[in-house]
Amino acid sequence: MRPVQLLVAGGLIAAVGSLAAAVAGNPWAALAGIAVAGLGTSVCAPTIIGMTGAWAGPERRAGAISIVTTIAYLGFLVGPAAVGAVSSAWSLPIALGAVAVLAVIVAALAPLAARVAGPRANRMVGHQSRAN
Repeated sequence: MRPVQLLVAGGLIAAVGSLAAAVAGNPWAALAGIAVAGLGTSVCAPTIIGMTGAWAGPERRAGAISIVTTIAYLGFLVGPAAVGAVSSAWSLPIALGAVAVLAVIVAALAPLAARVAGPRANRMVGHQSRAN
């Protein structure tokens, strides 16, 4: 699967899981939705990091990956606090719905990221994933 397809699929799966958790009628259904959301998001970070490294080329790879990884870790730290703050201000379903919207944005921006990264990133990352 090409990186852009993986990002679109991961984002959409994460959105479906987050939305399922937001509308769940009981805790078990909500946990199942969160698990599906986790499956969807689990492919996004490694794919984005791989695309970044391929796009940057060998001479700028380390710096580019460190920037993207730093931003990802910032989201990892701020994200749960933001969900908690939104759920305190409004409700948990609204907070999880907002997470679903963000996941759809990731899926929608994936083709743009592929165009910006260019064919080199798509070819290199796609080739690496088939080799593994």
